[in-house]
Amino acid sequence: MNRGASRQTSGQNNGAVIGAKTRVRGRVSGASDLTIDGHLEGDVDLNGELVIGESGDVTATQIQASSVRVLGNAKGDVRSKGSVFVGSGGTLSGDVEADSFAMEDGANFSGRVEADVDLPDALLELVGEKTGRK
Repeated sequence: MNRGASRQTSGQNNGAVIGAKTRVRGRVSGASDLTIDGHLEGDVDLNGELVIGESGDVTATQIQASSVRVLGNAKGDVRSKGSVFVGSGGTLSGDVEADSFAMEDGANFSGRVEADVDLPDALLELVGEKTGRK
């Protein structure tokens, strides 16, 4: 089921796919993109994009990829040199460290986010006033 541009299915990914009826236990690493439509129990270390599809379910201590899109369920800390995105209906439980982080309406997130952001000048002034910093 494709509900718009934010949804990505395994057919749109040029890398490997863990199919909907597949269960994997153990560490997964590689240099290409990976779509998980099935179940993975183990850490992920990719030099490509990781897409956790709508039927995907990942339980890990550490998930690391150049970018991460969660459309299904993911549990574990996420590190990315690029973006982390949680789509509508997606669930991410864990801390996130990334260049950017975004969620759609209807997405679920539980954890802490550490990302580099550029704050508007007005907000910087407000924060400076409240903390005594300028």
